[in-house]
Amino acid sequence: EPTGNLDAHIGEELGALLAAYCRTQQAAVVIATHNERLASLCDRVLHLRDGKLSQ
Repeated sequence: EPTGNLDAHIGEELGALLAAYCRTQQAAVVIATHNERLASLCDRVLHLRDGKLSQ
């Protein structure tokens, strides 16, 4: 969880930085998080519930 131990402001900056990196470098980043705000920056989000992946 990349933003778990960061304050809200720095966490948002890190999320924006990761999103910008992915756009400019045509890269993919896999993030495991409970932070819905961070997940909202992603192009694709999968949820793991009861051991099953869903979109």
